[in-house]
Amino acid sequence: MTYILKHLLPGLLLLTLPLPCALQAAASRATYAVVVSKATREHAEWSNVVDALVKKHAAEGITYGADMADTLAALQELHPRYTCFVARPAEATRQFVADVHTLTRQYDDDPYTDTLWGILTGYDAPGALRIAGHDEPLVVRKVGSGTDVALLNAIMNVIVEEKLYDRQYIEGFTEGFFEFRDHIRSFTPERMSELCGIAPEVIRDVARRFAGAQRGMIFWGMGISQHIHGTDNSRCLISLALLCGHVGRPGTGLHPLRGQNNVQGASDAGLIPQVMPDYQAVTDPEVRELFRHIWKGTQIDAQPGLTVVEIIDAMYRGEIKGMYVLGENPAMSDPDVEHARNSLAKLDHLVVQDIFMTETAMFADVILPASA
Repeated sequence: MTYILKHLLPGLLLLTLPLPCALQAAASRATYAVVVSKATREHAEWSNVVDALVKKHAAEGITYGADMADTLAALQELHPRYTCFVARPAEATRQFVADVHTLTRQYDDDPYTDTLWGILTGYDAPGALRIAGHDEPLVVRKVGSGTDVALLNAIMNVIVEEKLYDRQYIEGFTEGFFEFRDHIRSFTPERMSELCGIAPEVIRDVARRFAGAQRGMIFWGMGISQHIHGTDNSRCLISLALLCGHVGRPGTGLHPLRGQNNVQGASDAGLIPQVMPDYQAVTDPEVRELFRHIWKGTQIDAQPGLTVVEIIDAMYRGEIKGMYVLGENPAMSDPDVEHARNSLAKLDHLVVQDIFMTETAMFADVILPASA
């Protein structure tokens, strides 16, 4: 597992993933291309941004006129490992990003992206220039499997013990800080290093960089969320961001990179079977009464609903006879797809509504269209 902690500089407007311009700097001594429009290349200030990238990465500069696609032949010949597209704010539109996606899949014959690419832009050229000249990030590698909580607690220990936390934010927007402070004191970098395999001095460096950043973001993927300790992992990351006040401002925040469309929003809206909106337990009578009032008298069952896996099991046992599936594909996404497909086949009636003819739709009695 790899963590990359990096603050975003003032003026950052758009920086897409993967990020060869910033996060891949340590490895970017390999073939590197900078793609830029003629108008941007000839702009008095933005030309400095391009020159800085070319110099920093010993890069090949490629310029185009009105159509980015005109660079394809040069990129196919060079086939760079990293490609950075520099764009002024007026250029960095949705269509620009779509054109980059299309272009970077045409370097060779396979349909997948053929380069690690990023878009460097900013509110103005000086902001983009600061990004282009930013130092290489600290990359922490090979965290011991299952020891994320130990590492994150050690980082927070340093922030608390060295008083690097955002006191104003904590006093204004959080609860339970003093209890947290007392709890975290035992998770020293020296003790946690024995568990997670990261040297204490590296843990301290990460803590100081993140706490000292003007703006800090945390991104995490499915490995963090779906681990056996996934809830604790996420809570630690949330606590880390709150501790430093990296929430609620431009260039800050927590960003779980989820596996399904709008799953985070659906969860926040209360569609998880055992919790209401804001992750409040459905078994709590005060919570049910609150939402009965908000939802104008709606009676809420105190019994938690079934998870997707439990639903599949109940279908297999014959306890569920009919299903309406909207925008989901359990015949492919269930942990045991053979079991899921056998369960779907046992239903008396299945309705699937989707924008694609999914594997689950193959089992349906009725298929309804959907919009996206």
